[in-house]
Amino acid sequence: MDNSRVWIKEIRPIGLHGFKGERFLENLEPGLNLLYAPNAFGKSTLAKAITLVFQPKGLGGSGRIT
Repeated sequence: MDNSRVWIKEIRPIGLHGFKGERFLENLEPGLNLLYAPNAFGKSTLAKAITLVFQPKGLGGSGRIT
């Protein structure tokens, strides 16, 4: 069994629908990081994008973020 782990240190969405302006997530730490933000910030879109990166068929097989 491989015990490799992925650690996302920062996220810089560019051209991602739902992210207006420059909204960067920096200084992420290993383990659980919480994103607490107002409505329409793009939290769900970001979650879909991360899922698409690690599991391309995880969005119903289309491979597209809508």
